[in-house]
Amino acid sequence: MSKQEKANIKIAYQAAAELAHIIAVGLSSPKQNQTIEECEEFFDKDSTKPS
Repeated sequence: MSKQEKANIKIAYQAAAELAHIIAVGLSSPKQNQTIEECEEFFDKDSTKPS
């Protein structure tokens, strides 16, 4: 594997880690004035079912 390929893989892993962090922070921080019930409804939705 060339140095360029290794660098590309490293950059891809870094980008994925940053995105995962952003998503985790967003999911762990409830919106201002959002109720517990609204949070539970959001996480109870099954995104695999057609609406």
